[in-house]
Amino acid sequence: MSFAPPQNLRILFLDMDSFFASVEQQVQANLRNGPVIVAPYTGASGCVISPSKNAKLLGIKTGMSVREAQSINPYVIVKEARPELYLFYHKQIVKMIKNFTPFVRVLSIDEMSIVLSPSERNFESANKIANNIKYNLKQIGDFLTCSIGVGPNQFIAKTASDINKPNGFYTCSLKELDTFYKPLKLRDLPGINFNMERNLNFLGIKSPTDFFKANQIFLFKNLKHMGKIWYYRLRGYETDIFTSHRQTVGHSFVLPPELRKVECLHKILSKLAFKIGYRLRKEKLQAGAISLVVKTLPYGTLKTYCRLPLVCDSQRIAQASFHLLNKLPANFKPIAIYLTTYNLNRSAHQLPLFNCQKKIEDISQLVDKINDKYGNQTITSGNLLDSDLIAPNRISFGKPI
Repeated sequence: MSFAPPQNLRILFLDMDSFFASVEQQVQANLRNGPVIVAPYTGASGCVISPSKNAKLLGIKTGMSVREAQSINPYVIVKEARPELYLFYHKQIVKMIKNFTPFVRVLSIDEMSIVLSPSERNFESANKIANNIKYNLKQIGDFLTCSIGVGPNQFIAKTASDINKPNGFYTCSLKELDTFYKPLKLRDLPGINFNMERNLNFLGIKSPTDFFKANQIFLFKNLKHMGKIWYYRLRGYETDIFTSHRQTVGHSFVLPPELRKVECLHKILSKLAFKIGYRLRKEKLQAGAISLVVKTLPYGTLKTYCRLPLVCDSQRIAQASFHLLNKLPANFKPIAIYLTTYNLNRSAHQLPLFNCQKKIEDISQLVDKINDKYGNQTITSGNLLDSDLIAPNRISFGKPI
């Protein structure tokens, strides 16, 4: 494995500050002074997916339960997530960024990176671009802010974007790497979770500086292939921007307490199948197998799967999911559901064997075009008309379609 030599200030990384909560405060000015948290549902067992900037100052963090957040501040305002609203602002932000450069890579609904041109790889140019982005972001929403980091690779630029949050700007050149890592903790580095931190500590690596100075042979011996990746990543080589081959396409849904009933699962599965089919068609993929996983009481986790003729239409994916659901034991209390397609076909799209299949796929493609132009579910199947009452859209932290 070899990587191109690192280059100074090559990547600009943009991270929206408290994006979902900030959008709620943008559209509801009366929320701006108080702490706000966004959760998939507002019950005490809901999970905080976006605390506002003023909520973070109180110590409220992403991943807390609503109950924990309310114990920190009983006056915290809990808002149920509105994915379509956040996606609307996301699209405006992406459109604005593309006015600056075509070299933008959307990483998630609130993160994106830009490959700077050779003439822009200096502090003055990067700072000017960052200021222009922040100025134009205010034209989209006066309460929206972003933090921007610039570095030799995406990893360092992302790390830099977290240093002066919120509304920050920070750059790190190759010659500054040693001092850049000194004030940081291992968990400040993207990709270092609790388990990896523990493993690194066992190897005598207690800080990012220790990690940066570790010998390549030592890292490879103890961390295998990922040791080599980390050795180059920490030194500014680009190890994270590549085109990956997708192995699965799936969606999941956590049921709020009032909807933890088996009879609700058909609507939820229909909604998940609709999303999966859309993504398969967008990426020109066909699925050859499907799995269903349901976390339940009292059985724990139930799993089942089946093979499929190569499919990409939502109707047949939904039918397969219903077949899998019927294979599970009766009388359980569903807590969360995961529907995943795999054995993906990456070859040229095969023509269906039967005309009826061809018609279904043609109709699906036409519906996609209309929904892309006029909005999600402008045209939808009848069994999805009231699906939002049972299975409202949740936030996707991956790359928006």
